[in-house]
Amino acid sequence: MDVLIQHQRDILWVIILFYLAAWLPIMLGVIFEREKWLSHGVKLSIGAVSIHSLWIVVRWIEVGHGPYLNLYEVASSDSIIAVCIYLLAQW
Repeated sequence: MDVLIQHQRDILWVIILFYLAAWLPIMLGVIFEREKWLSHGVKLSIGAVSIHSLWIVVRWIEVGHGPYLNLYEVASSDSIIAVCIYLLAQW
């Protein structure tokens, strides 16, 4: 079980790094009004949401319930919802 938890934690850090990699070009695109940077940030955000969604589904299957029982799961699901709302607004 400890190996499973460590593996999930590692994947979560990859997801966080994807979100940070998406945040930087989005912020630079907004600050310097560069549409190309903004576009790259949106593409990275889509990739991060895809990986995050897959991670949530795998975790759901492993623990046997959806992401709503503890603060860790709720924060994860709320963050993906926030990014999806941002992507819809950008679209």
